[in-house]
Order: sequence, then C-alpha cells, then structure tokens
Amino acid sequence: MKWLIFTLFFSSGLAEAGNVPDIDKGLTPMAGSYVPAPSPMSSKEQKASSLAKEWIDAKVMPVRKEDGRIVYRYGATLPTVICAPLKLCDIELQKGEMISSTKPVVGDSRWSITPMISGNGQDRVSHIIVKAEETNIPTTLIITTDRRIYNISLRSSSSNWTPKIAFSYAEDSDLQWKQYSSEAEARAARNTLPGTRTNIEDLNFNYEMSGKAQWKPLRVYNDGIKTFIQMPNSMSQTEAPALLVVGSDGEQQIVNYRLKGDRFVVDQIFNRAILLAGLGSSEESVTIEYKGVKK
Repeated sequence: MKWLIFTLFFSSGLAEAGNVPDIDKGLTPMAGSYVPAPSPMSSKEQKASSLAKEWIDAKVMPVRKEDGRIVYRYGATLPTVICAPLKLCDIELQKGEMISSTKPVVGDSRWSITPMISGNGQDRVSHIIVKAEETNIPTTLIITTDRRIYNISLRSSSSNWTPKIAFSYAEDSDLQWKQYSSEAEARAARNTLPGTRTNIEDLNFNYEMSGKAQWKPLRVYNDGIKTFIQMPNSMSQTEAPALLVVGSDGEQQIVNYRLKGDRFVVDQIFNRAILLAGLGSSEESVTIEYKGVKK
C-alpha cells in the first residue's frame, strides 16, 4: 500500500514538472533547481534595448595613428579594449582631462585597473592601465572624469591585444576651427591697410620719395590700377599740392586726383610724379618715383 501511494505521488510530481516553462538556452541550472524564463519586455524596454544595440554595433571604425594608438571617435560607438594575460593595455584620455575621485568601475574582478599620468602642466595626460588575468572574460569598464563618462567594452584573448587606445573629440575639432578662424582674422587685420579694407598683400609699395615739405606723403602705393598717396594729418592745415606726372619724354602734365580720407587717389600708375605747392621762395615739392613690381 505504501509503495502504491509513493508511486502515485512521484508520478503526480513529474506531471506538474512537465508544465514548468523552458529555461534560457545557454544557462545551466543547478541540480534540483529550476531557472524561470525571463519575463517579456515591454515595448519601451524593447525600444531602449534596440537603440542601445544600434550604438554598440555602430559601424564607426577606429583608426590607427603613427604612434600605434587605436583611436575611437568618442560617443560614436562602444569602444573595445582587447587584452591578453600578462600584457598591459593603455587607455589614454584627453589632454588635461582628470579622472574623478570615484575609482573606475569594472564588471569583473579578474580585471585590474590602474591610473597613470604622463606629461606636465598643460601637456598632462591621464591614462588607465588595464590587465586581464585570464582569457575569455568579457566585461565592461566605466571611467568618470571632470569632462565626461567613458563606457568601454573589455575583451581578453590569448593572442590578440590592443596595446593602447585613445579618443578623438568633436570639441577638439571645433576648437581647431575657432583657432583657425581667429588666426585668419588676426592675419587679415595685420594685412589690412589702416583706414581701408585693402589687403596689403594686394598692394605695391615699391616707391621712393625725395624732397622736403611739411606735407610730405607718408606712403605711396598702387593696387595695379590706381595710385594712392597717403598724406599726413598736417595736410589739412595747408594748401593741397598739385600733382605733375612726368612722361617718358620729360614733359610734366598736371593730373587730377580725388581725395578719399587722407589719401589722394590717382586713376593711373605713373613712373615719376611731382607734388608741388607754393610759389617762389615758399615753394615746396616732393618727387615720387615708382621702382616697379618687386620680384
């Protein structure tokens, strides 16, 4: 009778066990225990998981620099450091970036994480030295700094490894463009003739002047079409001189000019000219000679 009761109870237990949901593939349950099937994800959770997978699997490839660094574009995808036992891997951060007081967090204690610093002052660079104790122990690493958070995948292999990785940053590119623009603006300001918007590089200043006059020009130049004679401020207190252009035959011809600010604008390029003012003993003159295009 006891044997019959035990047989019925044991059979009933097997029948009920047959209704237990299938466990996840790849999981090995402990003897005498059951692993329940994972609860289904909501549509929001599925969307979040899908978006995360897109970022992790993004086909944004790293590049190699001449010094051997494997460079990932920060934030574009999940970077991976591959280490081999007994070999060290170097994660180089941005110049000037400092690791926060919170120690980097790694998902498996079989990985060791050590900070290091290279350089001094503005060239100071923080490094994270990573070492795997075994092969085939994938995990992740989180590093927090005074500028950002790094999420990094760690893989261990018996033969493959990445000695050092680094990152490129969008703000570095933005900063380089700002510096370029600032330098270009500064150069344009240096090369712009005061009081005009003319680039000095487009002008020819190869002139010589002789003679004495209180209104002697400050400089003479041309833009390939017109000649400009810049006069001193004292010019406003005296009579404007006449301009005589000397031809190849030695003949002098009065030429009109326009006054633009402190400059006389002549609608031609002459080889020799004379600025003349006053009469008799009070006459003053300055001779201007064009030496041609500098080679």
